[in-house]
Amino acid sequence: MIEVPKQPTPAARAGRVLAVFAVAFVAIVTFNSLRGGTSVSALVSEASAALKFDSPSVTMTSSSHPALGTVQAICDKSGPAPKLYVNISYAKWTALDGPESPNRAGFWLSFDLPEGCEPFKSVFMSYEVGGSGHPPFDGRQFNGEAPGGFGVPHSDIHFWTISDAERMELVGYGSCVTIPHAANTPTGEPEVCNQQAATTDAATAKYYTFPPPEYTTGFEEITIFGGAAVVGHGNHMATVEDNAGPGTCTLAPGSPAPQGPPWLGCMQQFLGVVTGAGWTDHNCTCGPWTAMSSPVMITYDGKVYGNEVMPMVALADEIAAGNKPNPYLQVFPQAEKYSTSGYQTTHTFSAVSGNAYQAGLVLSPTWRDADPE
Repeated sequence: MIEVPKQPTPAARAGRVLAVFAVAFVAIVTFNSLRGGTSVSALVSEASAALKFDSPSVTMTSSSHPALGTVQAICDKSGPAPKLYVNISYAKWTALDGPESPNRAGFWLSFDLPEGCEPFKSVFMSYEVGGSGHPPFDGRQFNGEAPGGFGVPHSDIHFWTISDAERMELVGYGSCVTIPHAANTPTGEPEVCNQQAATTDAATAKYYTFPPPEYTTGFEEITIFGGAAVVGHGNHMATVEDNAGPGTCTLAPGSPAPQGPPWLGCMQQFLGVVTGAGWTDHNCTCGPWTAMSSPVMITYDGKVYGNEVMPMVALADEIAAGNKPNPYLQVFPQAEKYSTSGYQTTHTFSAVSGNAYQAGLVLSPTWRDADPE
């Protein structure tokens, strides 16, 4: 089992620094004796300059939202593998779900990340209108059944390789032709890009221009429900496993086929509830989301712009109850090539630590330079 690294004690860190300093000092003294001698104070200064002390092992930025309280973004490089994650009140996180929650109107929260966990520069969290984060998929929750697909309360936690201001310049309001009456942003603007418009609108086409496959190894385009290009988010690519599981909707054997792909039957099921016409069973079911969390890749205009962890709200309680490991890790597929230099994502993780819920990325122990394009 891969474990999220634990932070060493201050005494241990101090010991490491002193040991490295001593080695450097002895090396410079030895070299100095060969070149003719210098004062001890000058040697100490020279040894200090020779050591390239890392930035603090744990750095942090924070922001706040009424739904979550204070949210900290933490870059932790104290162990063998860096971790980059958001730290949220457990009580606030678990209160997002439920029919009485005031958060079912949805919300966005975004801010810049601390330095040290490059290539990532900003975090964008979304909890979409209706508390589902996506279309209701097969909508079976409206018929008193267990829902299939990703249409259950969860958050998209995007770690972007550009600043928050740069993200909004790329994929902010007005950056694509949207679908009226589909999902809206928390402030009411339509947010789902219209894939059909990509053939005639150059701005919308950028959402559907995917990177070369060697930059997205292990991920695939999401095609059900008109795709996953969303204002503010960019486009989302799912793992091959997720696309074949919760990302696939099928009709029961013998069911009359809709005029189009099977997921249209699921859409007809939930649209009846959304429009007030009521539930009608079209025998459509989407795969179960048993993992309760998913790795996601964020793309736009032919480039990878971020990595995402997408956890169910209910995952925190499952971890706390011992039904899922703590920390709960999932492999993030490794690309053949990378377009940005830095510590590349190896896993996503969720954890419960005291009164906090944590979700984010485990990064590679070593820096990897971007591949030449």
